[in-house]
Amino acid sequence: MHPSEQFVNLYIRHEGQVRAYIQRLVFNSSDAEDIMQSTAMLLWKKHEQYKEDQPFLPWAYKFAYNEMRNYYRKNEKTKKLILDPDCIDQLVDTSEKYSSQLDDLKASLDECICKLKNSDRRLIEYRYCEDGKINDLAEKQNTTANALSKALQKIRQNLYLCVRSKRGDA
Repeated sequence: MHPSEQFVNLYIRHEGQVRAYIQRLVFNSSDAEDIMQSTAMLLWKKHEQYKEDQPFLPWAYKFAYNEMRNYYRKNEKTKKLILDPDCIDQLVDTSEKYSSQLDDLKASLDECICKLKNSDRRLIEYRYCEDGKINDLAEKQNTTANALSKALQKIRQNLYLCVRSKRGDA
């Protein structure tokens, strides 16, 4: 197999982990996606520097980390949000330290979300994946924001219990 094909296979195998790493460090999903795209491009440009005897994820995480810092440094709308470099380093260290545990939790959460009723899953997606506002959705659905907030609270509690039971914590 050609080295570039090997690299592509390696990247595909670990793309979800790189994406999760970025999402743990970047609070806005749109910003995280921008950083993921620039990281993927940079990894491809630098793929010839990758040595097969080194672990892929730490190597890729360094690029993602640098892309995140560059993004925040260059992006006007996020300049107010930039954290102290020591704080960012602590987040990175913690993220890397607990990466596999967080990946396991996310996998459990994904399974639990799949078990939700369609309407409950859609509410979760609207609120957390699309950054939707409860007041806007309440208006569209001809209900109250309070009713939707209570529904979300109940869904979150059910997800929490589901994840705990999957992990054997219950």
